[in-house]
Amino acid sequence: MDFKGDRVCALVSMFFVVTSANVEEVLGVVGEPVLLCCFLSKLALPINSAKTRIMWQDREDKVLHVINKGQEVYDYQDPYYKNRTTFDSDHLASGNLSLLLNPVNILDNHMRTTVILIRNHRSEKVCTLSLNVAARYQKPTVNLTDSTVECNTQGGFPEGQVTWMTNNTPLDPGEADTKTSQDPETRTFNISSRVNGTGIQNLTCSIHNPTLNETQTTTISIRPITPCFVYCRCLA
Repeated sequence: MDFKGDRVCALVSMFFVVTSANVEEVLGVVGEPVLLCCFLSKLALPINSAKTRIMWQDREDKVLHVINKGQEVYDYQDPYYKNRTTFDSDHLASGNLSLLLNPVNILDNHMRTTVILIRNHRSEKVCTLSLNVAARYQKPTVNLTDSTVECNTQGGFPEGQVTWMTNNTPLDPGEADTKTSQDPETRTFNISSRVNGTGIQNLTCSIHNPTLNETQTTTISIRPITPCFVYCRCLA
């Protein structure tokens, strides 16, 4: 089995030797797989799989995955991680201890995983990883009602940042009435923001996801209202 992103992890391992003192930051997107990369240094090789046990644990000592003598063992796996973890035993000989977590969910945010290698009756923490989780916001919808322009988006995580612009000039944040709520079930955020569109021809609403460093934008063109006296004179 060839994990998605495994080549990227392999490139990282060429330049970085993992030690228990380092905490690697990993970015995961809700609903997608993420590879928790971990590699042994050349000094720790070779690995005799028949005499080796590997355990992945979170900070609450819940077990994500266990490899014992080259075989996956699920007796100790915490139910929270059931059917969400995969390890390619073919990579063990090369010191690649990367674990696939699929799919990522919001409750995984800030999960810290420690990879423990047990061999020759000795236990060693070889990798520690911290998972940052994000969910993409939907492209915002922008609507005009009377003189009020409203921007709405949903489904994102963590809490997004709203910016309004007119003709490439940002509006003062105080001009916007922005409300954010979090869905109690999905834990994703819904955002609604309103501004006064009087005297403005073009408005752009942007939603920025700080974890993904991703921005979704929508622009609306506002037609100027023709004064009544001009309209009446045209009819005459």
